[in-house]
Amino acid sequence: MEAGGGFGGGYSWGAPAWAVRVRRGDGEVAGAGVLVAPGWVLTSAYTVAQGERITVEFGDGGSRAGIVQEVCPPEHGGIAAIRLQQPAPAGAAGSLLRLSVPGRRVRVHGFPRGHGPGRWTDGTTRPGPGGADGRARLALAEPLGPDHAGAGVADALTGDLLGVLLPGADPGQPSREAHVVPAESIVRHLPRAAGWTRGRKAVDESLQALPPGLPALIDPHFGRRLAEWFRGDSRGPDGRHGDGSQVKISLVRTDDTVRLGTLRRSLLLADRELRPHSAESAGTGGADDPAVPPPGGLDLAVDVTGRTAHWLAQRVADRLGLPADDPAPPEERIQAARPTLTLVVAGVDESDEPGQLLDLLAQLRAREDRLLLVFRHDTETYARARSQLVIEPNQQRHAALVERLERITGPLARAFYERRAVVRADTDRALDALVRAEALRTRVAGTTGVLTAHGRFPDAGRYERSARRYERRLREANTAMDRLIERRKELAGRLTAYRALYQAAAVREDLAADALYREAQELLAATPCEMPAAEAAVARYTEFVDAWTGDSRPDAGPVAGEDPAGPGGRRVSDAEPALGEKATAEGPPVGDAGPNPAVPAGPSEPEIEPRAHGIPHARGAGADEQDTARGHEAGAEDEPEQAPGGGAQARTASQESAPGAVPPAPGGGRESRDVPPRPHQPPDPRIAFHARGAERAPDAGPYRQDGQGGEGAGPSR
Repeated sequence: MEAGGGFGGGYSWGAPAWAVRVRRGDGEVAGAGVLVAPGWVLTSAYTVAQGERITVEFGDGGSRAGIVQEVCPPEHGGIAAIRLQQPAPAGAAGSLLRLSVPGRRVRVHGFPRGHGPGRWTDGTTRPGPGGADGRARLALAEPLGPDHAGAGVADALTGDLLGVLLPGADPGQPSREAHVVPAESIVRHLPRAAGWTRGRKAVDESLQALPPGLPALIDPHFGRRLAEWFRGDSRGPDGRHGDGSQVKISLVRTDDTVRLGTLRRSLLLADRELRPHSAESAGTGGADDPAVPPPGGLDLAVDVTGRTAHWLAQRVADRLGLPADDPAPPEERIQAARPTLTLVVAGVDESDEPGQLLDLLAQLRAREDRLLLVFRHDTETYARARSQLVIEPNQQRHAALVERLERITGPLARAFYERRAVVRADTDRALDALVRAEALRTRVAGTTGVLTAHGRFPDAGRYERSARRYERRLREANTAMDRLIERRKELAGRLTAYRALYQAAAVREDLAADALYREAQELLAATPCEMPAAEAAVARYTEFVDAWTGDSRPDAGPVAGEDPAGPGGRRVSDAEPALGEKATAEGPPVGDAGPNPAVPAGPSEPEIEPRAHGIPHARGAGADEQDTARGHEAGAEDEPEQAPGGGAQARTASQESAPGAVPPAPGGGRESRDVPPRPHQPPDPRIAFHARGAERAPDAGPYRQDGQGGEGAGPSR
């Protein structure tokens, strides 16, 4: 560990000596802490109470007893200081470092339950000012629980200790959203921490002095504009967003004490460490005053009067926390750094190198730093700065905004309407965004464009946020409709496949199946397509076909062109035997394997014989031989001779002229006897589909929707 608690660029990220675990008197883990001095530990005020006795455990296994000496309420920093009864081992303490906080990669070392020595968790501080007490927002790579409250937060590049972790909105629940109290906020709320903190303050001493009689010497209009700029994209106490412009140039003459006092007052209020505890002491109307900037609104404020561009570059590099042992020039190291700054530079026109300084400021602007530049004279340097850093970039910003709005109201809107014509979806928010985008485009291209030509782009940040929101809503709506369109294609393909499956299996068209198919087809073809209704219709058809081609055929209704009652007032399915049940002269019915020799024959069951009046009676097994002979004769009469074409064309001449021959039934091919209908038998499982009404000839062609067979098919029934 380096002096001061940092690790340097080559640190392997082991357990730091300053990281401690905090236990209450009953042995329960209260949270984590940071050893900032041999006799002092900082932790979260959410975990301990004033005067509570605490045990502090170190990473090497040692421990010290302590007592909570001072607690800052959550609304005033949320930090607690624990005084140890015995000093900690020498060299174990770390010190806090003043650095810029927003947009920085950090690491948090805590003690989750189940991890004895503790471990590191990655995170990133969010840009812009944080809470009213100076804390910064932190996004973590994984949720951290209450046992991490009070843990140390270190810079991911150097390992320097930046501050202390505070829990998120719900202190008792794990969360990936948390807060970090930076070193400067700790010093402000806990003055004794100034002795444990190193690094230069964010505001130069020459900018800290306030003119006498400041409360009466305030320019409210200028103060409000400064507060809005320091607020950035965040909302103020009046609910309005701040000025999101990246560069602001102000002319504050040396003899204008009112304007100068307003500027310095705003700098002190925007600093985390120098901000007065009572806003009234700085001549304001309180924290709710829209002319009061939020704490953390600035990261660095310097006076470059009589100084060079290289001096400013080195000052910026130090504030960013870049390693001092890097031999590269500070200008190059700044360009490679990730964190950004909100920088105030006063006396730009009175520096030793105004031209080189403007070039450096242009580089800082290119890396997304926010700049407030203060000039003292209306000189050529002032005019160049306005042209190079404000007017031209604002015009480019305005052109980019107009281009985005034209893209929203042009190609993106056309794609939206094209998809909306195909499928119906919930697009109310997208339609509202499109209307607002068109209105904003008209406004930006009108009066705002005239102002931009003179270097002014009021509400630029608000307009850009609105345009991004409108574009996001339209893209989300288009993506949602694309998914519906793809689903519509899937349903159409599924419907076609099931239609082919049904046609391959069916002998005749079924009215119920045809109605289900037409309903699904019409719903899918409708524009815009109602996807829930279409999906339900396709599901009904596919379920019908699945049941049809399964083990048992559903009663789907009459076949097209057929009387539901069948010839003679009987249902066709009841009048005909199941496929494979007809007896033949060679053996048992098709699909019947005959008697099983392994099963002993039992007593004969009584049979049901039809009588002349259709009344069955029981008969014993003694007449089996006569019945067998009679059955063969009846079978010879019942079975028509097959014509070469595959259908039942005609009987033999002897059958036609035989006296007493019974003509075939009008539609069934069986004798018209007064016999009761045979009970419906389930289909043979070896047959994929049970045709109704008639059997297809073996050489019949494929079924067609018009009811005609294919090539080689017999005549239609």
